[in-house]
Amino acid sequence: MAVYDESRLEVINLEEAMDDQDPVRTANEWLDSHSALRILQDHFEYTTREIDELCLRYTGKRCCPSVISKFVNRRPQAPAKLPGVSHVAIRVMADTATGIARRSLLNELEIRAASAAVLKANTPANRAYLKRLLRAAQFDVTYERRLIAQLARPISEHGSTERDLDLASVDYLEGQINIHAARLFACDESDKLQRLGVGFALMAGVTKRLDPALRAGPRCAETIDLMLGVNARLNGYFVAYEIDDLKKDAQFGTARLAAEKIAEPLFLAAARHCATLQNDPRVLFNAASGTGLAGQNHQAKKHLELAAELDGFKGDNILNWYPDWMTERLSEATELAEALKLINGERK
Repeated sequence: MAVYDESRLEVINLEEAMDDQDPVRTANEWLDSHSALRILQDHFEYTTREIDELCLRYTGKRCCPSVISKFVNRRPQAPAKLPGVSHVAIRVMADTATGIARRSLLNELEIRAASAAVLKANTPANRAYLKRLLRAAQFDVTYERRLIAQLARPISEHGSTERDLDLASVDYLEGQINIHAARLFACDESDKLQRLGVGFALMAGVTKRLDPALRAGPRCAETIDLMLGVNARLNGYFVAYEIDDLKKDAQFGTARLAAEKIAEPLFLAAARHCATLQNDPRVLFNAASGTGLAGQNHQAKKHLELAAELDGFKGDNILNWYPDWMTERLSEATELAEALKLINGERK
């Protein structure tokens, strides 16, 4: 499979001070920070100095313009990621009146960072820290759901949209709690399958809650609604493969159902918009994988070519496109085989 679980990796103050030698993880960390930076600069029109001030205000860490410049241009001694930038992006995008969306997504960001630390350095301290975060986050989910239940029903369209985002963000957080717990702390295969099933259902629920945003499109919908809806469906696609693997389903029944959802025209439009907004080719690549598995090979071809173009690939043979963030070569991605035939057929 040529999909990559795009867990947002931003490890801060965790027990993994050593440099990460995994080129795939390093490349994905760079893209995660760069995506958040692009949103702040291009969509919200923040200057690098303003971003530095917001990072200091919200995280206590500096992200000065010279560091950002080194990072973007990948100069020697540039950091692999920009500390605090993803935190700031969430605060800017998910600032609902209740604060529920912001709190939930920041909580989820911290869990992803702690999970990444365990994958980099599987020490007792890192595992214990992640377990504490997961337990605390589950309590937070219960609290936020009770708070939402006590709030008055929104009377304006804007209020209803914010309420949907609050609910979707809590669902997303709880889904990620179950997914990370399944991957790292499951007692056995049955426990892992149960947790992944819960996570898969919650990710599907996120996109369902945000369906009005997907239907409204980028001209009308809030950026965070589209991004959360796209991320949730793609995350669900990754989890579906894990479920099929545990069930020993050689036909990938769950993954194919998830792929059919990815291949929906309105979702693909949202995915293209989010990829462009974040300058993130992984979104398009994963959309290509889903459409390929769904049998929509011309759509898979289209999104695969768009992904390569966004990634800066200039070669004649797309099979030579093998960026550091990709886990395997395109020739190994069976779901993209027909799309690759279409691309190579056109170039002969």
